[in-house]
Amino acid sequence: MEYTLKLSSIPNEWYCGDLPGTLQYGKDAALLTAMTIPIGDPHAVFTHVDPTDAIKARLLPKTKTAGSLMNWTLLMAMERTQDGVVWLKGVLQNNTTGAIALMTASPGSEHFTRLGHRAIRSNAMGWYVGHYRMSAPLSFWKELKTRLDVTQ
Repeated sequence: MEYTLKLSSIPNEWYCGDLPGTLQYGKDAALLTAMTIPIGDPHAVFTHVDPTDAIKARLLPKTKTAGSLMNWTLLMAMERTQDGVVWLKGVLQNNTTGAIALMTASPGSEHFTRLGHRAIRSNAMGWYVGHYRMSAPLSFWKELKTRLDVTQ
């Protein structure tokens, strides 16, 4: 199996082959590292955010599948503000299984429902995770590959 980035319906963003409406808890780190990044304008509209416990809590949904915050390490996060709304994209790694989770979070569920998506409460008060496959600009995927290469 190989991961392939596909162009998202969100302008200048790409996603990693999951079905729509699925949270991405179980990505394989080795396959993400081997993924081919398309050539193109990276549209680096997101900026890096320091990986803190507060950022991790915003990105991790409060679900049985996700479990405790202690089960996850935040590998990287990027954010942007668009039309006054903060969008946070992040990569977490399960400390037991090594599986990678890709998440998008924003303060307020209405930001997701306005786009036609379901929102799930995160572990941070007032923050929600989108119940859909995460997409991000090419710069996000390039940075993810670089960071996974270093950790493996």
